[in-house]
Amino acid sequence: MTDLWNEEGYLPEPPIEAHVSLNTFEQIEMPIDWLSEEWALGLSHAALGIMFRLYSASIRQSPAGSLPGCPDQICRLVAGLDRGDDIAEALALWPVHSDGRRYWARCVPLIEAAWGRRKGKASKDALRKRRQRLGEQLIKCGLSQDGAANRDVQDMVLAELGDDRLELRLVHDAASRAGIIGPVRKLSADTNGQSVDSHKLSRVTLSGQSRDSHGTVRGQSSDSPFVSDTVNSTRY
Repeated sequence: MTDLWNEEGYLPEPPIEAHVSLNTFEQIEMPIDWLSEEWALGLSHAALGIMFRLYSASIRQSPAGSLPGCPDQICRLVAGLDRGDDIAEALALWPVHSDGRRYWARCVPLIEAAWGRRKGKASKDALRKRRQRLGEQLIKCGLSQDGAANRDVQDMVLAELGDDRLELRLVHDAASRAGIIGPVRKLSADTNGQSVDSHKLSRVTLSGQSRDSHGTVRGQSSDSPFVSDTVNSTRY
């Protein structure tokens, strides 16, 4: 294991956080104009070629942009590399840090930019899935398919939901607060064809005996066998 100190004192902290991993997110090519920079001009031709290979290998490491501290491990990581003066010359630009891994300061900004893009993509994917689930729940609340997919509708409901989970009850309450849906009383016809308020009891006779009826329509409690107690009124 690499000691956590060098000739100048303790080794520096890693410039890239341990959880930063790009995997196959994107390929980051070394900018061609780097070849005109002082570090490149000071390397031998062989060492410069090794730098490109080290850089490419580091992108898929964890943390991204790092290499193992041990040169032997690096040679096993990058096929065709052998211990020698050329790799030592290249590795001089990859100092060991306090986590025991090597980092090249020149590529850190590229890694940070790529990590920012990956986090942005992950956030967009999460929001897309949340909207898709919200649409499904809004349809269950009575909205049309087009209404449930409407971005303005979803934005109003999401504003009321905040970080709450997309449980049906919570979505229904949020949609109600946003004014998207609301309960209204429904009028229907009684047995004589006249309009009645659904909260009034109807009288039916079974075996010649009169009693109050509490029927259900589509699973909703009702005072009449012909109407539901309430229905969701939706704007969409």
